[in-house]
Amino acid sequence: MSNRTLTILVLISLAFNLAFMGGAVYLRLKAGSRLHRITDFRENHPEFRAFIQGSRQEIKVYRDDFEHSRHEFIRLLCQPEIDDSLLIRTLNLTIDKQNLMERELGMLMIEMRKMMTHHQACLFFRHLEDNRPQSPFPYRPFHDKNNQKLN
Repeated sequence: MSNRTLTILVLISLAFNLAFMGGAVYLRLKAGSRLHRITDFRENHPEFRAFIQGSRQEIKVYRDDFEHSRHEFIRLLCQPEIDDSLLIRTLNLTIDKQNLMERELGMLMIEMRKMMTHHQACLFFRHLEDNRPQSPFPYRPFHDKNNQKLN
């Protein structure tokens, strides 16, 4: 290879390395304050950590049941033959199990809130909201071919 080609490859490699390291630094700075805030909360309030650990097993039963039902629904969708009534029954069962899991989780959060002061609740629940999983399908407006926004 010529010197010019090698120089271009080195510059491209350097640009990618700088972009990667800049992204890592940005993520560390962005997550640093949130990570520090919840770590302080956990260290200063071990009674809530014990409550969460105890509740985790209760929720795990509901989560496992929901996940099993969800996997069964996905398996049925992959079948070569489609049985609408079976799919709808499985979907309804999966939704019911998810609702039950969410209700239990919500009730545990209410119990935990009753044990907290206003300031503690703000720190803890704001952290949960800030760090909730992002949707794999974020909302994007639909546009037609003429770039007119549709409802």
